[in-house]
Amino acid sequence: MSFWKHFEKLWMLLVYIVVFVGLFWTLDFDWKYLSVVAIPLLVLVIPSAIIHLNHYKYCKNKELHLLDNELRIVGEDFVHRIKIEDIAKITVYMSASRYIKVGSLQTFVFEDYYYCVVETKSQHHTILSCLFSDKLDDFLEELYIVPLVKERIFYPFIN
Repeated sequence: MSFWKHFEKLWMLLVYIVVFVGLFWTLDFDWKYLSVVAIPLLVLVIPSAIIHLNHYKYCKNKELHLLDNELRIVGEDFVHRIKIEDIAKITVYMSASRYIKVGSLQTFVFEDYYYCVVETKSQHHTILSCLFSDKLDDFLEELYIVPLVKERIFYPFIN
């Protein structure tokens, strides 16, 4: 997970923070206007930061390799392989705006986050976050002939 991958996902949050701090600054840091700045900041930034940290936890210090015959997750001290023939299904949990592929209609930054749960025939579950790739769901659908189920959820928090 590189710095640029974080920046790619968090750039809109940085814009929100700069706008709200700039607004607070133009109001001469008057504390009576703090709620005008703080409430939108809390509504827009905090949920997205929580989602980002939640997804980061699942892909920290890992690399995902999509090979012809297997999914390979490489960590600092392990390699986890999932053979394609062992996959029972892949469930992708995403927001409705991502589900219908209209990124311009997103209300919140966290709507661009999604995750995949790879379930094997032996009932083992592996979670793949969108922080591995923005097009992970498309890659999985194109590369592998396995049942792929898309589920719509509002808040893509990985449990």
